[in-house]
Amino acid sequence: MSDLPAYLVGFVDDQGLIPDRASLPVHDSPAVGCRVCHQGDLDSLVGRSGLRVTVDGAGGMPALARAAAGPFGIVAATVRLQDPGDPVANVRRFLVAARDADLPEDVLLHVEVQGPPLGSWLSVADEVAAVEGALVLDLDAGDPASPEVWTEAWIEAALDRELPFVLSGGSIGAALDTLATTARLWGDADDLVAARRWCRSWQTRDVPAALTYLEGLS
Repeated sequence: MSDLPAYLVGFVDDQGLIPDRASLPVHDSPAVGCRVCHQGDLDSLVGRSGLRVTVDGAGGMPALARAAAGPFGIVAATVRLQDPGDPVANVRRFLVAARDADLPEDVLLHVEVQGPPLGSWLSVADEVAAVEGALVLDLDAGDPASPEVWTEAWIEAALDRELPFVLSGGSIGAALDTLATTARLWGDADDLVAARRWCRSWQTRDVPAALTYLEGLS
């Protein structure tokens, strides 16, 4: 994929299974960016760089901070809030735990949103923006008949706060549509490179299928 457009470089994050170190694929396509893993999988990823690590709430932050100081190239820590009934208090605990654990400053904090961009979930976005973190938006969330409506509302909320985000779920086609939506809402529908400042990447468990799709575009 030597003629890959600049806006697609590093757009696809590998969220595939991690059975053991020996069988981990290493993708040489410039379209592939980070490796997404759970905190419990880190032992299989010693020496790997570009890791987005999911942690189980605030309690996982001290161990992650130690891992980030060791032989791991951790670029982001992602949390799915354990108490969606009170997401603001939950996200504050996570952010305080990250600070108290002395997580390196270059590890970006990601929070997965689980509700519509209203009320307490907008307050969550404010909290994440205050620490210059990022959101994770699930393309399968919202009304099953029109998930893009939920996604677009969240993009608008994120851009209002100059808050970057990564995508999960859905398909590579839906992810590219979301990137285009981001460009349009940011002010220039044709500038997909500028849109990547906000729509950072898309996480998938099937990188080969995504790369085949991108090959078909070129």
